[in-house]
Amino acid sequence: MRNRPFHAVAAVLLALAAARCTTQENGEEAGGGSAPRRAQVLTTVPSLVGSELRDTTGSEDAERRTYLARFPLDSAAAFYRRILPSLGWLVVGDRGGAATIDLHYRKADAALWIQLRRLDPVTTEYTLIGTSGRPVAGDTVRRR
Repeated sequence: MRNRPFHAVAAVLLALAAARCTTQENGEEAGGGSAPRRAQVLTTVPSLVGSELRDTTGSEDAERRTYLARFPLDSAAAFYRRILPSLGWLVVGDRGGAATIDLHYRKADAALWIQLRRLDPVTTEYTLIGTSGRPVAGDTVRRR
């Protein structure tokens, strides 16, 4: 039992590392300071099945997530066109072509932009951008 102090120290270090990871996942910076709280607009917006999260950032009134998915561009856009209205989002804008599609939705005081970009016939990169705050003056809602 000579290794007992070593095991105790290792257990404490492991517990501290786990606590630090949990803290970082909840929005605090690695330096120990607190990062700005995120808007939490995207918490109810689903990602495509099997998507790989590539980047994320946020502030008190906005957040952004970029994903890579093995879905054709049209299929990825069709998913959001179908699912978001059922989650209470209203269509504000929907435009694009063969290489990119931009979708814009509103829900109460939140806005959501989805930028989809075709990388190849079966791969799409897409970015979800959510903001919270007052609706922009002059915004109109177009129902599909």
